[in-house]
Parts: sequence; structure tokens; C-alpha cells
Amino acid sequence: MNPEDKRHHERVKLPLVIKYQNAQAGPGERWNVVNPINMSESGICFLTMEEYAQGAGMKILLTDPVKKTEYILGCSVLRCVKAKDRPMFHETVVIIEDISEETKRMYSHLLKEFGRGRRAEG
Repeated sequence: MNPEDKRHHERVKLPLVIKYQNAQAGPGERWNVVNPINMSESGICFLTMEEYAQGAGMKILLTDPVKKTEYILGCSVLRCVKAKDRPMFHETVVIIEDISEETKRMYSHLLKEFGRGRRAEG
């Protein structure tokens, strides 16, 4: 870990689409679709139109691009601030808190294999 950087895991930019919703959303409620800014073993950064409170629960839906299997990650909002270049949006960072071993293996594989050469800056 870089001493000047609090990050514990390397962040990568992946050519993925993820879906998210509030943790209290019911089974029939709509998922919001976004391209993540960056992803790491411990969290995901993406733009939202809504502002979320720190600690708010959120669900992330990932699809394994090879097997086409969907996985849900239980997350909480670490921070949500106005995006610098896009004032209509908030840069939202979530911490992954609830993840099955199978999902963790798939997610780690995605970061490693599809993230080669796609290190995120900043």
C-alpha cells in the first residue's frame, strides 16, 4: 500500500455494466444501470443521480461475462459527493460487505483477468 494513499486494494477500470439499488428495494423494483468508474477487491466507485448517506445499504448486481451468472453484493456507502465535472451526478463509493465465497472468487477473477492494463488513476 502506498503510504500516502489509504487504499488497501488496487483499483482497476473494467469494461463492465453494473446494476445497483437501495438495499431495502423489493424484488420487483427497478435496478439502476451504470458503468463503474473503478473497482477493487473491497469496493466500487460509480456515478449516481441520487445522493446517498454514508452507511446507507446498497445492493450491486454483477454478471459474470463468461458464465452469464448474476451475483448480488451487499454493500454500504462509504462516501457520496458531487461529481467534479458532472454536477448532476454524485460520485458514490461503496464498500463490499456481504459476498459469498463463490461470488468473491468470480469477482477477484474479473478484477485480475479483465483488469490487466486497466489500472485506475486517482
